[in-house]
Amino acid sequence: MGKIENEKYTSEEDRNSQVRSIINQLNADRPSSEKSREVVLRADGTKAVRVVKKRKVMVTNEDKARRARKKFVYSLLVILLFIGALAGCFAYRVASMSGEAYFKEAETRLTQAFGAESVRLVGCRLDGLRLHIDNIVAEFPESSMLQRAEMSDINCELLTSSFFTSVLSIDEVKVARTTLSVREGVTSLNIPIWQGEPIWSIRRMVCDDFSCYVGDPADGVLSLAHCSAYMYSPRGSEDARVLIFKGGTFRMRGWKGMNVLDAKMQVTPVALEGIRLQMTTEALPEKGKAPSSQMVISGNIGQGESLSSPLMMDADNMNFSDFTAGKFTHFLNAKTRLTAVGKGQPGIYITLPIEGEKPTFRGEFALKDVRMAAMPAMLEIVDHIEPVKRAPYMPPSISQGKVKLTHEEGSMKLSFSESDLSDSDHITLRGEVVVNAQNEMSGTIAYGIPAILTHVEYPDALADPIFTDDGVLAWVSTTLSGPANAPTDNIAELEARAEVQRRERPQRTPFDRIDVDALSDEMLGTSHTSSEPAAPQSQEPAVDEPVQRNSGNPFELKHNSNPFEISDNPFDKSSGDDGLTMPVEKSIFPSN
Repeated sequence: MGKIENEKYTSEEDRNSQVRSIINQLNADRPSSEKSREVVLRADGTKAVRVVKKRKVMVTNEDKARRARKKFVYSLLVILLFIGALAGCFAYRVASMSGEAYFKEAETRLTQAFGAESVRLVGCRLDGLRLHIDNIVAEFPESSMLQRAEMSDINCELLTSSFFTSVLSIDEVKVARTTLSVREGVTSLNIPIWQGEPIWSIRRMVCDDFSCYVGDPADGVLSLAHCSAYMYSPRGSEDARVLIFKGGTFRMRGWKGMNVLDAKMQVTPVALEGIRLQMTTEALPEKGKAPSSQMVISGNIGQGESLSSPLMMDADNMNFSDFTAGKFTHFLNAKTRLTAVGKGQPGIYITLPIEGEKPTFRGEFALKDVRMAAMPAMLEIVDHIEPVKRAPYMPPSISQGKVKLTHEEGSMKLSFSESDLSDSDHITLRGEVVVNAQNEMSGTIAYGIPAILTHVEYPDALADPIFTDDGVLAWVSTTLSGPANAPTDNIAELEARAEVQRRERPQRTPFDRIDVDALSDEMLGTSHTSSEPAAPQSQEPAVDEPVQRNSGNPFELKHNSNPFEISDNPFDKSSGDDGLTMPVEKSIFPSN
């Protein structure tokens, strides 16, 4: 009770004094101070421990607020000074980059960088961050692969960093039209390489109408015209550029034009890599639909290598005659069959017409809808097949197969084995056919038909002497000669020899007097033994007399009458129509 009474009667002055005493004690006591100890060396060489006390002073909220205001003012002044410096630099750079002197300097730097004769910038203006150029035209010297490059209606937005560095930074450039002219007569790849420090950094470029011509645009060596183009730089590579094309037309000297489905390549300082050009002979299909015919060219061309160097090729549902200049259409018509998409490399190669008058193709072509046209040998062969079984030979056809096309000293050679062109139920072919520079055809073709078809004419159930019977197939081997557009074979000579051998054989039985079905069943169930003919036949004609056919035989030989002549062959239409037109595609490709 005494303590409480003392506090009750203590004066206000005494209480304030006690508070100050407590504060002083807190500042002086150990919990409110920091001590540091260090060993010092005295002048007489003895050591002593020096203790230093640092007093902690209590800081009020008002002190803290005052210090914060002071720091804010100093920071704001520094920021304002920095912004002012940037604004001044920005204004100076914008003013300097909007002047004629800046663009004149850019022309000089571009001319030196690409080794051009001249570079002209026309209609340049900068509106804020938006840069517009009416035209950029570059002319190149005789030593360059490029002859001329022109870009028109160029628009882009500069990044802010462009005004603080010597490199223009651009996210996307839009170009209305680009035209590149490659000098005719240049046979090897010589990509212009940027020399010196870069003056721009472009992430991607979009062009509504891109054209590239080798030689004259109207009638040059090669052209890729009126495509929508998209270019970007792949990640991790500053020198490479990937080009993607859609739409437009592709033309080669001496060949027909084609519509471009899509194309892609990567341009590096040392090569054109990953070239892939996919085209069609038809109008471009609607989106989401595939064309019924297409041709794909792919490969790489290195710096200094021939621009015409063989590239890989594949084709689908195109006339085989397109790749042989129609040299073999008199006896063979077919459509190409695509083999390489998703399955590795094709077996066909194309040499571009950089140094020649037309492209050349070689390799192993996969074919479908193979049809044999009118060769004299086929007329003789079907005469030894009963009429009701002749339909598959009018003309003979094979669903699919393959042939090998090669070029040797100006000659074009087509070769195929019996495993390449075969329909075992009807006909098998083997041979080697050559057309030389004078358009003369030579070579051999052997026709094989099921041997059972040839065993019904004679009582001994053996094939006619004109055939060579191996037990499975009956073969007629012929030699070709004459011009490629009207060749002939030696079937007449083979027929004359067979006629001599027929005199030693039993008389042939006319097909209209043979019960073919019953005879075939008997032949299949017994060995080849002689039997009497159903009825005697008139005496065989002499060797030098023409063989007379039955009047009811649709293959009866007549002068100027060829039952195999195809008046409207859909596989043998002229491929010389070069008048493809293609509207410019205006699509904008997505970013990479």
